[in-house]
Amino acid sequence: MADSRYLQKPQVGAIEDASSFSVYELARPLNFRFTVRGCNPKACASQIIHNAEVRLKYWVPVECAELPWILVVSKPSGTMSADVGMHVPSSTMSDFIDWFSARAGDCSLQNIEFAALQNGQRPKDFHFATLAALTRSTDPAIIVRQGRDRRRLVEIVSPGIRHSDSYGTVAGRRYEIAACIGKLGQRRAKARHFPIMSPFRDKAFDRLRDAWEWAECKDRRAERKRFEDEAAAISVRFPPNIDVLHDARRVAELRRLYGRDIREMKRSFDLWPSRPRKHDKSNKTGPLRIEKSLAQCLYVID
Repeated sequence: MADSRYLQKPQVGAIEDASSFSVYELARPLNFRFTVRGCNPKACASQIIHNAEVRLKYWVPVECAELPWILVVSKPSGTMSADVGMHVPSSTMSDFIDWFSARAGDCSLQNIEFAALQNGQRPKDFHFATLAALTRSTDPAIIVRQGRDRRRLVEIVSPGIRHSDSYGTVAGRRYEIAACIGKLGQRRAKARHFPIMSPFRDKAFDRLRDAWEWAECKDRRAERKRFEDEAAAISVRFPPNIDVLHDARRVAELRRLYGRDIREMKRSFDLWPSRPRKHDKSNKTGPLRIEKSLAQCLYVID
């Protein structure tokens, strides 16, 4: 039976996948985090997230149409705690910090701490430090294989964090993830021929912190361009509604294009081996459905 004091393996995997997806698909690493402690920190943290979404959409409506964030609840040393990692556009970070400092006290809880990516600090380092804070309550009883070694999962996902000697039971859902980087966002990417990549699911635990997401982000941007150019060329060669034979040829070409395995695209780094999963249809998306959604909003990542 799962220990309700800790994050279990599927929960850690969901958090890991969402944080990676935010980087390689949206080019939005976690660059702001805060912790709320008190009697009902999840409600307070959720309210802060909502207020932050409203504020950021007002300041930068296009870039913040959807805000990536992850919330995790734990009870270290008997004190309820809610940790949140999120992405704030660098162009408005200074204003956001001022707003957060003034508004966070509205929660009427005694202890709210925050940290933001500073000038000169590597985004990768802050992102992974935030992820380590979010996963620090991973069950220490979970053992995984990392290369030839067997290690506690918590030591891999949350290195350098001083973990509490004791965690209390947390009732209800332990974590929440913004839709844009959770299952909904991942399904959208899959429908556009770019399904998620997950070293966690593939049990490549030695790749969880080697920053492959940044290279994947740039490689996907190049692959999208190739993909869209080839789709456009097919549309020119085989315009729709000419005749049955012509349309059949068009569909065949689109099936070939959309049937390509995303793992086989050109990459600037070595990919880990995949593990086959039952009923995996990540590359079986219908060409006529995807044809309607080729336009992408791409972000540049430093």
